[in-house]
Amino acid sequence: MTDRRLLAFSGRVAVEALRGKVEAEDFVVPERMALVATHWLHESPDGGIDRELLFGDAFDVIERRGDWAFGRSAKDGYCGWVETAWLGPWVAPTHRIGVRTTWGYGASDFKLPRTLPLHMTSGVCVEEEQDGWTRLAAQGGSLWVPSDHV
Repeated sequence: MTDRRLLAFSGRVAVEALRGKVEAEDFVVPERMALVATHWLHESPDGGIDRELLFGDAFDVIERRGDWAFGRSAKDGYCGWVETAWLGPWVAPTHRIGVRTTWGYGASDFKLPRTLPLHMTSGVCVEEEQDGWTRLAAQGGSLWVPSDHV
C-alpha cells in the first residue's frame, strides 16, 4: 500500500512521473512555489494537519482547487494541501535562519512591531546588511532581522 503523504496524486491530478502507475484525469509538471510564511500542510482542504512547512520552503504545486493547492514539499517529498494565500513565487534561498526563532521587522529597529516569525532552517534571500541588521526579501516587500540570526 502506498502512503498518501508521499504520493504526488491529488485523487484527480498526478505528476507526470506517475503516468502509467496511477489512474488520473490529468498528469502535470508541477509549478515550483515558495511558502511566504510558516504554515501547515493539510491532508485535505480544511482537513487535518500532516506537518509544518517553513518560510521559504519550496512547494511544487500539482493542482489548484479554489483557495487551496495540492502539491509536494521539495524538502522531504510530503504531499498535501496548502492555502494558496501562503504561496508566492519561487526564489532560491541564499541563506538560512540559524537560530531557533527570530522575528522579521519592517525596519532595522527592535522597537517596531514584529511582523513575521522565522524559524531555524527557513530559507531566506539576503538583500543587504547594515549596522548589525540583514534585510531579507519577502512577499510584498522586505523584512529586517538581526544579522547574527542568519
